[in-house]
This record gives sequence, structure tokens and C-alpha cells, in this order.
Amino acid sequence: PIGSSSKYFTGTFDGQGHTISGIYMNSTSQYSGLFAVNSSTAVIKNLYLKNSYFKSTKPDMGSIVGMGDGEFHTIYSDAIIECGGARSGGLIGVVNGKDTKMTNCWFAGTITNKSSVTGGLVGDTFDGTKLTIQSCFFSGVVDVNSCTSSTPYAGGLIGQGGHGNSGVMVIKDSFVAGSTLKL
Repeated sequence: PIGSSSKYFTGTFDGQGHTISGIYMNSTSQYSGLFAVNSSTAVIKNLYLKNSYFKSTKPDMGSIVGMGDGEFHTIYSDAIIECGGARSGGLIGVVNGKDTKMTNCWFAGTITNKSSVTGGLVGDTFDGTKLTIQSCFFSGVVDVNSCTSSTPYAGGLIGQGGHGNSGVMVIKDSFVAGSTLKL
């Protein structure tokens, strides 16, 4: 992944509408995705991620970023994600930011989680997080059928919000299409 838990991605990644395809990641690290961890100054935009596969035995996994903050604009992914740890999302595993924004984002892949907390766009949000999701769409599959947790927390847009009981989520003009949850 780009960045790490000790060296966050802090810049701007502009895919300029190009497609990245064929990524195969089999990780044994926490924070897995195209980016491991990004900071509040990070901007990821204009990116298409297709025909890719992400697998991890650890928590905090998304096709775009394991633990995300900052801004995400015009992102599409149809990745297959297999997570053995908590907090997996189609695009972002867990949000840990005071003002994280997602606009025009779409996940159309499959997420299978054997642990807990799985969402179509975002797996979880940490305490004190402010997350705004606007004009985003989920049309993939969230599969927690083989989850070993008695409380799997699964959702089409977000698996669990306000991990720790505080935070703000604003969702505007966003939706889930089709029959997407396998419980």
C-alpha cells in the first residue's frame, strides 16, 4: 500500500480519470488497501479501480484506504475484498477524521468479512469523527454470512457509525441499490 501506520499519505492523488486494474494484495498487516493510512490533508480523486483483489487477516481494510481521513472525490471500485478482521468497507475500512468528505463515490464490488463491522462504502467511523457522504452509491455485495461475531454490524453505506458513541455523519443524495446484504 501507499503510506503506512507510521507514515500517513498526506498529499493529493489525482487519478485524472484513469483506471488502475489488476491489483492483487494479500496482506497480514492492519490498514490495507491501495493506501494504508491517509491524513486530514490527503485528497484522493478521479480514480477508477477495477478487477482487483484485496485480502487481509487484520482489521481496517478498504479497496482505496485502510484508515482514511481527508477528501475522496469521484472514485469507483469494483474490487473483491476478503477481510478476516473488523472494520472493512468497499472504499474505506475505517474513518478517523474530524472532517472527512466523500463525494461522487461508488462501490460495485464484493466485501466478505469473517469478523465484524462491514459497510458498502465505509466499514466504521471512530469516536469524534465527522463524515459527510454526498452523491455516493453502493451496488455491490456485503457478505457477513460466515462472520464469527455474534454482532456483525453490516450496512449498505456504513457498517457502524460512531464507534465509541460520538461523532457526526451527514448523508445526502446517496443510496444503496439492489439486494446487497448477505447475513
